[in-house]
Amino acid sequence: MVLDLYKKSDNTDIDGVIAQSLNRAVELTKSEIGFFHFINPDMETISLQVWSAKTMKICDVPKKDSHYPISEAGVWVDCLKEGKPVIHNDYESLANKKGLPEGHAPVIREATIPIFEGDKIVAILGVGNKKENYTDQDVELLNNLSINFWTIIQRKKAETEQKLIEKALSIALTKYKTLFDTFPLGITITDPQGNILETNSMAEVLLGITKEEHLEREIDGNEWKIIRPDKTIMSVEEYASVRALKENKKILIVYT
Repeated sequence: MVLDLYKKSDNTDIDGVIAQSLNRAVELTKSEIGFFHFINPDMETISLQVWSAKTMKICDVPKKDSHYPISEAGVWVDCLKEGKPVIHNDYESLANKKGLPEGHAPVIREATIPIFEGDKIVAILGVGNKKENYTDQDVELLNNLSINFWTIIQRKKAETEQKLIEKALSIALTKYKTLFDTFPLGITITDPQGNILETNSMAEVLLGITKEEHLEREIDGNEWKIIRPDKTIMSVEEYASVRALKENKKILIVYT
């Protein structure tokens, strides 16, 4: 069961992982409805996230990602308040139940479990309307399933975040290279030791050497011949780039 979820998760997103796991929970417990809701970090609202395929056929389910106050939720959040799995095998007789939303299928019985990340509840998994009473065996099954598919969700989240980071870096790199290559002044980049790492096109034009020749040099190499306005050759120690590295500060030299 778990291995099958892991295999299928490779070709789907987080919602797909949740839907597959939820449908599996409904199937294994012989239930008619199932839901999975994230608990928001404020611990006061719930994101109505995913409903099982069976549920969507018989219920007018709320819009995905709509935030719902826990204070207005029914007994299905008892597992959140108590911090442990809860079974309601006679839903109709519950004194503290609240009315169901319009279009929702009647609830006969339900089993809900909190999903923990460390000591914090991060989600609720629930199933309902099994023909027989829910048992501790159902709870154990749901617990085991939730632990494994939450691990998959965390992995998918990490993969999604990594892809977003890589995309952002790619965009930033493209912008940087465009600005670097088209900047109207010569730019040379070195490491802290003075080894030249990169140079732009304008540096080639101003220095009269190719990029390849430039990269073979060091910032304080004897190959450089910088001429002062009075036609004398500047010593290597006077180079603004060399001083910036040695003194670890910005050096501004202006000849008039």
